[in-house]
Amino acid sequence: WPSGPREFTGTMFGFADAYAKIVYDVRPGQQVSLSMLAGRSAIDEHDEQTRYDFGDGTNQTAVVNVAWRSMLGSGLVLRQRAYVVAHGFLNKDRAEDYGGRGADREASYRADLARAVPGGVLEAGGQVQRARGSRHAIGDAVVFGSSWSRSAYMHATWSPVPRLTLAPGARVADSTLSTSRPVS
Repeated sequence: WPSGPREFTGTMFGFADAYAKIVYDVRPGQQVSLSMLAGRSAIDEHDEQTRYDFGDGTNQTAVVNVAWRSMLGSGLVLRQRAYVVAHGFLNKDRAEDYGGRGADREASYRADLARAVPGGVLEAGGQVQRARGSRHAIGDAVVFGSSWSRSAYMHATWSPVPRLTLAPGARVADSTLSTSRPVS
């Protein structure tokens, strides 16, 4: 073992996050909720490196989700959700110059209906989503993009006898990033 103080070489990584959720029964059959999640991670490289090698980086993300659940008569449930996600990162080299940075934003709305039927459940729903992002690379090259996506589904679960369950369904989606509309 060497004598005297020893210098640390390696990679240090750390993260922290926080979560909060509030649920409120507005009246019988009506419930609203709000949840928030935020986190930050960081990496600090301590190995022997050249001036332009990766030095440290940070990553931050936050999500806010609002939901409303409604009982509409006997056996019919409507669930609606809207959420926003924000994400950003920053990388630096050993000389503390920017090695890259970026940010993403996403907003989405989703609605689902579920109805109890004799021997099963019928479900249907849809979602619309908007995403935007940018990347700033070394040399200040900027890449920016945005997209829309939409999807809808229908699903049934039926158990005619206790040991048999049938579960057919269909889903269709489209996006401004693709010319095809996948159906499954």
